[in-house]
Amino acid sequence: MKLSKIVGLYNLIAGVIATIGSVFITPNVKIIFPIIIIGHVIIAAYVNTRMVQ
Repeated sequence: MKLSKIVGLYNLIAGVIATIGSVFITPNVKIIFPIIIIGHVIIAAYVNTRMVQ
């Protein structure tokens, strides 16, 4: 799978989750956003290591 597809798919899923979370206000939203941010950091680190190789 190309790196651009991985990053694009993750951003799409994170955006959909953030949109749904903002429409339906629940206590779980406070848990979802840090997970999305951590996911972005992991994806960025993975992409950077793959591009160096």
